[in-house]
Amino acid sequence: MKFDYYDASGNQTERTVEAVRLIFKESSWYLQAFCLKRDDWRIFKLFRIDWRTMKVLNQSFEPRTPPEAFGQDDLAGTTRLILLFERNSEHRVREEFAPDSITYREDGRLLVQLESRLDQRTRFYLLSYGAELEVLEPSELRRWLHVQAQKIVETYRAK
Repeated sequence: MKFDYYDASGNQTERTVEAVRLIFKESSWYLQAFCLKRDDWRIFKLFRIDWRTMKVLNQSFEPRTPPEAFGQDDLAGTTRLILLFERNSEHRVREEFAPDSITYREDGRLLVQLESRLDQRTRFYLLSYGAELEVLEPSELRRWLHVQAQKIVETYRAK
């Protein structure tokens, strides 16, 4: 396939790739492919592909074997997260988490279990769910969210 791709800085390049699979990583979908332009394996964030330029080429290719563990999260430095979402967040949860990480509970809430880096980006991403999310584990993330919620209350407390 061939498409225009925009990197994180907004620079556009045309890519011709041999697509292998889709990967869900850190709340986004990626295309794992061998890039003919770079003559190497690449992971393309789906959001950055200009779908208007997408062309499926009438060419076949011998599937290449990706390097071992290519495209998989490096689990070193990750933390086990157990998240409980309210049922009205289902649409967003289904879009942003891998299907095999989601368990539907009898009460309608969604339990999500995954390994993730516990960096600032992850913390603020989870904070964006507001009261629709309860972090069950890890306790350090629960405490951080509690402190952030208290700060928000103080900011908006009537003076």
